[in-house]
Amino acid sequence: MLFLSYSFFFGDMGYLKYMELKKNEERILREINEISMENTHLKNEIELLKNDRSYLEKYAKEKFGLVKPGEMVFQFKKEER
Repeated sequence: MLFLSYSFFFGDMGYLKYMELKKNEERILREINEISMENTHLKNEIELLKNDRSYLEKYAKEKFGLVKPGEMVFQFKKEER
Protein backbone atom coordinates (compact mmCIF):
# COMPACT_ATOMS: atom_id res chain seq x y z
CA MET A 1 0.00 0.00 0.00
CA LEU A 2 2.87 2.33 0.84
CA PHE A 3 4.48 1.69 -2.55
CA LEU A 4 1.22 2.42 -4.39
CA SER A 5 0.77 5.69 -2.49
CA TYR A 6 4.34 6.73 -3.24
CA SER A 7 3.94 5.76 -6.89
CA PHE A 8 0.65 7.67 -7.15
CA PHE A 9 2.18 10.95 -5.97
CA PHE A 10 5.83 10.79 -7.01
CA GLY A 11 6.00 8.31 -9.92
CA ASP A 12 6.72 9.19 -13.56
CA MET A 13 3.00 9.41 -14.24
CA GLY A 14 2.03 10.49 -10.73
CA TYR A 15 -0.20 13.24 -9.47
CA LEU A 16 2.61 15.79 -9.04
CA LYS A 17 3.74 15.25 -12.64
CA TYR A 18 0.12 15.63 -13.76
CA MET A 19 -0.20 18.97 -11.94
CA GLU A 20 3.06 20.19 -13.49
CA LEU A 21 1.83 19.24 -16.96
CA LYS A 22 -1.52 20.92 -16.30
CA LYS A 23 0.20 24.21 -15.35
CA ASN A 24 2.38 23.95 -18.44
CA GLU A 25 -0.72 23.41 -20.60
CA GLU A 26 -2.42 26.50 -19.15
CA ARG A 27 0.70 28.61 -19.77
CA ILE A 28 0.92 27.43 -23.37
CA LEU A 29 -2.78 28.10 -23.96
CA ARG A 30 -2.34 31.66 -22.62
CA GLU A 31 0.62 32.17 -24.96
CA ILE A 32 -1.39 30.84 -27.90
CA ASN A 33 -4.23 33.22 -27.06
CA GLU A 34 -1.87 36.21 -26.81
CA ILE A 35 -0.18 35.34 -30.10
CA SER A 36 -3.55 34.84 -31.78
CA MET A 37 -4.72 38.28 -30.61
CA GLU A 38 -1.48 39.87 -31.84
CA ASN A 39 -1.87 38.06 -35.15
CA THR A 40 -5.42 39.40 -35.55
CA HIS A 41 -4.21 42.92 -34.75
CA LEU A 42 -1.43 42.66 -37.35
CA LYS A 43 -3.84 41.33 -39.99
CA ASN A 44 -6.14 44.30 -39.35
CA GLU A 45 -3.22 46.71 -39.61
CA ILE A 46 -2.12 45.12 -42.90
CA GLU A 47 -5.62 45.52 -44.30
CA LEU A 48 -5.68 49.17 -43.23
CA LEU A 49 -2.29 49.79 -44.83
CA LYS A 50 -3.46 48.16 -48.07
CA ASN A 51 -6.89 49.79 -48.31
CA ASP A 52 -6.98 53.02 -46.26
CA ARG A 53 -4.86 55.78 -47.77
CA SER A 54 -5.26 58.14 -44.81
CA TYR A 55 -4.08 55.41 -42.39
CA LEU A 56 -1.12 54.72 -44.67
CA GLU A 57 -0.15 58.40 -44.66
CA LYS A 58 -0.52 58.63 -40.89
CA TYR A 59 1.58 55.48 -40.44
CA ALA A 60 4.33 56.78 -42.75
CA LYS A 61 4.42 60.11 -40.93
CA GLU A 62 4.52 58.63 -37.43
CA LYS A 63 6.75 55.64 -38.08
CA PHE A 64 9.21 57.04 -40.61
CA GLY A 65 8.87 60.81 -40.27
CA LEU A 66 7.85 61.21 -43.91
CA VAL A 67 6.03 64.33 -45.12
CA LYS A 68 4.37 65.41 -48.34
CA PRO A 69 6.10 68.01 -50.49
CA GLY A 70 5.28 71.45 -49.13
CA GLU A 71 4.35 70.24 -45.64
CA MET A 72 6.18 71.56 -42.60
CA VAL A 73 6.90 69.52 -39.52
CA PHE A 74 6.98 71.06 -36.07
CA GLN A 75 8.72 69.20 -33.29
CA PHE A 76 8.28 70.24 -29.70
CA LYS A 77 10.74 69.26 -27.03
CA LYS A 78 9.52 68.59 -23.53
CA GLU A 79 11.08 70.80 -20.92
CA GLU A 80 12.83 68.99 -18.13
CA ARG A 81 12.15 70.36 -14.68
